[in-house]
Amino acid sequence: MKRRNIIPALAALMFIAISSTAQAKTVFYHEIPEDCNFLFVGDSRTVGMMQTIDNDKVGYICEVGKGYKWLKDTADEYIQDNTKKDMTIVFNLGVNDIYNEDKYVDLYNEYVFELEEKGCNVYFETVNPVGSKSKNVTNEQIDEFNKKMKEELNCPVIDTNSQLVKNGYETVDGLHYTKDTTKEIYKIVRKEVRKDQKGKNEANNTHGVDVHKTSQRKTSSVDR
Repeated sequence: MKRRNIIPALAALMFIAISSTAQAKTVFYHEIPEDCNFLFVGDSRTVGMMQTIDNDKVGYICEVGKGYKWLKDTADEYIQDNTKKDMTIVFNLGVNDIYNEDKYVDLYNEYVFELEEKGCNVYFETVNPVGSKSKNVTNEQIDEFNKKMKEELNCPVIDTNSQLVKNGYETVDGLHYTKDTTKEIYKIVRKEVRKDQKGKNEANNTHGVDVHKTSQRKTSSVDR
């Protein structure tokens, strides 16, 4: 496994570059600490989180401007090689190719099945809202995408979107968030994961049975 090794000053500069323009140079990040227990998989918004959150047990697999094809063809190898029992994995892709919703459902459900078989805890974080400067996607499209994920994914969905809409959020360019909003998203995700896992543990202790859900594999057209 690869250990995070990002110089803070450089990370800050890279965050500004990615947050201020969608034309930032594409870099594939797979920053995974040896003792990683929490993994985010995503696009440039996840890159921004990686460069904002200071936690040496949190890992990231992410790249600017990416989506379904990148997840299937590039990130997959790193996800398979770097996930282990009791690790939590949060997927957050879709804003760059919102039209691939059907393909995402199939691929995410494949990941749920495979990763839960390894003993991982898998979550999907909703695609979060855009600001008024957004050019390529609307919040109406995002809402439809998230609705489909909630209805068809075989894993818990963390609805960060509705909480941001309710409590407010800030972008720097319509797509990428300020550091304060990025920190709030991270806080919501960690809180919801803790709540979900606490509920599962309490159910186990109460009923004396293993309630960890292993999702049924769906018939999928995805060529893995």
